[in-house]
Formats: sequence, structure tokens, C-alpha cells
Amino acid sequence: MGDDAPDYQDLARELSTLRTMVEKVHERVRRLERAAGFRPGQITTPEQPRSTEAEALAGTPSAPKISLEQRIGEYWFAQAGIVIFILGLIFLISYTFTEFRPFWQAVTGYGITFLIFGLSRLMQKRFTFLSEILFPGSLLLLYYVTLRLHFFHAEPIISNKAIALTLLLIILGIQLRITWQKDSQLLAFMPVLLGFLTALLSDTHHFALILIVATAVVAALLFSIKHWQIFGIASIGFTYVSFLIYLLNNPILGKEIQLLPRHDWMLVYLVATLIVFTLVSFRPRVNEYLTRVTRIALTTVNSSGFYLVALLVTFHFFHQNLAFWNFVFAGVLFAIATAHWTIRQSKYSTSFYASFSYIALTIGILSAAEAPDIFLYLVWQSAIVIGTAIWFKSGIIIWANMGIYLIVLLAYLFVPAESGMVNVHFAIVAFFSERLLTVGTVRIKKTPVFFHYIYVFTGYAMLVYGLALLLPPGYVSMFWFIVSAGIMAVGYVLDLRYYKWIGFSSIVAPVFRIFIIDLAALEPIYRVFSFVAIGAGLMAIAIFYTRKG
Repeated sequence: MGDDAPDYQDLARELSTLRTMVEKVHERVRRLERAAGFRPGQITTPEQPRSTEAEALAGTPSAPKISLEQRIGEYWFAQAGIVIFILGLIFLISYTFTEFRPFWQAVTGYGITFLIFGLSRLMQKRFTFLSEILFPGSLLLLYYVTLRLHFFHAEPIISNKAIALTLLLIILGIQLRITWQKDSQLLAFMPVLLGFLTALLSDTHHFALILIVATAVVAALLFSIKHWQIFGIASIGFTYVSFLIYLLNNPILGKEIQLLPRHDWMLVYLVATLIVFTLVSFRPRVNEYLTRVTRIALTTVNSSGFYLVALLVTFHFFHQNLAFWNFVFAGVLFAIATAHWTIRQSKYSTSFYASFSYIALTIGILSAAEAPDIFLYLVWQSAIVIGTAIWFKSGIIIWANMGIYLIVLLAYLFVPAESGMVNVHFAIVAFFSERLLTVGTVRIKKTPVFFHYIYVFTGYAMLVYGLALLLPPGYVSMFWFIVSAGIMAVGYVLDLRYYKWIGFSSIVAPVFRIFIIDLAALEPIYRVFSFVAIGAGLMAIAIFYTRKG
């Protein structure tokens, strides 16, 4: 007996291994069926015989094609008819709530609801499609009848709002459980949308905001577990729209559209919602369950929805501290972008969250400083953005930053109060940014070459403009020439073609200036100094080219 023990142990291990393999295969098949849209029990049954091998070889389809006439008659008319029928029942229930006594109002409403529910069960086998539409209709009627027990009624049957809201939450829980059991993406919209509606109809302070966040949590869980992509993206949009409606004084209750007089700590709830939907992206193997388009939409809708509503809240309630709150938003969004990069190496999610972080930082700077110093901070922000873009390997941020840099530059040129030091900072940032792009080509390989030309040219232009503002007139031409020659020298030392051409072409500026301005305006001593220095410099360049040739 002892001799046989190893054989039994080996057999037990093999059976355990085989069982594990079968469970993995079953789980994978279940995921594939779910992705293909199959519901449990939808696989071919004995009542639905499979096509024979001969039919398959002959190319005969296993199921007859449904004609357009059949589709319109059986499906489209059914959908339209049931929607109209349910609306008619809603009107009927509304009528009973205005004409009948309270007890009979409730009896009639719930009686109609359970009649529709029973009808959907009776039609389940023979008229499956009609049953599947009537069933959610009964759930909607159940919510509506319960809603009318307190809301939209001059003499409510249930006068206590807390009890009415509790009943509505119970019904939402029932709808959510049914959604989970039936594994239906379309049915999942009902408890989520009605959850947001319940929050807004409650017309309370923190309860409404807590329920909006709680509904967002439920939607995020369904999105993450069931991988319902359309439902998930739509739910994010519905969440921030609900916050916006609440902020605008809840106009669905017939109130005048205006911003609330109190903030109700809405920023805390907004940040919580931002984090809730962000966590969906960190689900293990998320790239296998969500398409690239869905992941981009998730990031875009979540970041933009959060920041737009949060900006409106801060602008209205915290206008004096607008800069502070935007710096906070910038920090939160940048932390999320960093997490996406360090944990998931996601370029798109990182880029979008980082971009909104930079927007918040820009608005914070605009709120904290005044012209012309404000441009000094903005241009250095541009350099920081390039550094983080190289870290994130994000060409998207590089392109966005170039647009922001040019907008800031043009805005500064139209400001009446010019500053020579701000010009010098623009030049330093431009040359520094160009060098960062050159170093970053190892990480970002698709940086356009003309970006280098833009940075070097604008850097030169802002530097000579700043020198004209800072220096006495007698020294301007000479320093222009030194700057041009310096750019040219850097181009030859580092073998950078755009530095060479920009330095070579910019030599013309000081030459023109000494003949047009210096010759007539400068005192003799400065005139002699400028002409001798620039002339000697031009001859030195000529000698260099002669030897090089």
C-alpha cells in the first residue's frame, strides 16, 4: 500500500493541474462570449439545432436572414409601440395622482406596474423581444410611481422626504441587482441615470452630492468589471453634467438658472469623482478589455469634465483664491499623469491629464501675477512643460506646448508695458527649450525639425529686442553683432544647421542698424566704436570662411 502512495499523489497532482486548465479555458470562453455580446443561455440548445456539416460545407447559413420588412415589423414597431405604450401609462398614472384619492392613487399606480411586469413574464417564451422591452418598462414605472408618492404632488402621499428618498434608493438597488444578473449594458443605464436624477430631485445639499458620487462609483465598478465601454464613457459625462446642473441651481425642478449662493464643498466631491474614474484605468490588464479609443475617451472626458466644472466653482465661490485652487488642480492632475506614466506607461492618458494640469497652472499664473512679469512666469512654464514632455515621451505635449509658447509670445508683443528683462528671459527659455528638444530626440523621435528653427529664431529676435530696451543706444549694434556671431559659432561648434543659418542671416541686422540709425543719431565716439567693432567682426568672419574654403 505504501508503494502505491506516490502514484496516487501524482494522479492527484495531474487531476488538479487538469482542473485548473479547464477552469482557465472556461473563464476565457466566458469572456469571449461576453465581448461578442452573448448572454448566458444564448448558446445553441436542443431546441435550436446546429447546422449539419453538409450544410456548412455547402455554405448554407445556420439561421435564416431577416428581411428588412420583418425587422421593421417585428423589432422597430415593437420598440416604438412599447415606448409609446409606457408613456401612455405614465400619463395614466399621473392622471390618477391628480383625480383619485391618495390610497387609490398608489393602488392604481402599483397595479399598472405589476400588470406590465406580469405581462413581460408571460410573453417571455413566445415573444422574447417584446418581453425584454416590457420588463425594463415595468422597472421604470415602479420608479415613477414611487417618485410620485412625494415629488411633483401638491398633497404628497408620503410627506416625509427622507422616507420617499429611501424607497427610491431601494428601487435603484433592485434595478442594479437585476442589471448585474442579466448582464445587460443597456439595462445598466437605468439605475445610473435614475440615480443621478434622484440626487437632483432630492434638492438637498450634501445628500445630492454624495448620491452623485455614489452613483459614479457604481458606474465605475460596472465599467471596470463588465467592460461596458459605451456605458462607461457616457456615465462619466452624465456625472459631470449632474454636478453642473446642481451648480446651476437645479433647473430641472423649475428653478431659475443661476449659480448657487453656497459651494457645499463641491470641490471635494469633484476631486473624489475624478479619482474614482481615474482608477478604472489602473485595473489589471485594462488594455485587453478597453480599446484605445475608449481609453482616450475615458481620460479626455474625465479630465475635461472635472476641470471645467471645478474652474466654474472656483471662479464663482473662490475668486480671490483662484490662483491657489488652480495650482491645487494642476498638482492633482499632474500627480494622476505621473501615476499613469510610472505605473502604466500610457502616453495618451499621461498626455491628456498633464495637458489639463498645464492649463490649470497657466490660469493660476494669470490670476496671480500682472503684466509684464506674468509673461516671465508663463514662458518658464513652457520650458518646464518641455522637460516633463520628454520625461513622458509625449509628442502630444510638445505640439501643445509650441502652440502655448507662440500664444504667450504674441500676447506679450501686444502688451504696452514692455520689459527688457522679460525679453531676455524669453530668449533664454527659447534657446534652452531648443537644447531640451535636441537632447530629448532620444526619447521623442518625432519632434519636427522646424520647432528648432522657431525656438532659435524667436530666441534671437527677443534677445536683440531686449538688448535694445536695456542697453544705451551706442552699444546696441555692437551687441547685436556679438549675439549673431555667437549663434553662428554655436552652430559650427555643435554642427547645427539651423544655428548656422539663423546666425548667418541675422548678421544683416546690426549692419543695417549702423547705417540707418547709428550714422545719424550716435555721438562720434560711439559711431566710431560701432563701425570699427562691426567692421572688424565681419572681416574676421570672412577670414574664417576663406580658411574653411
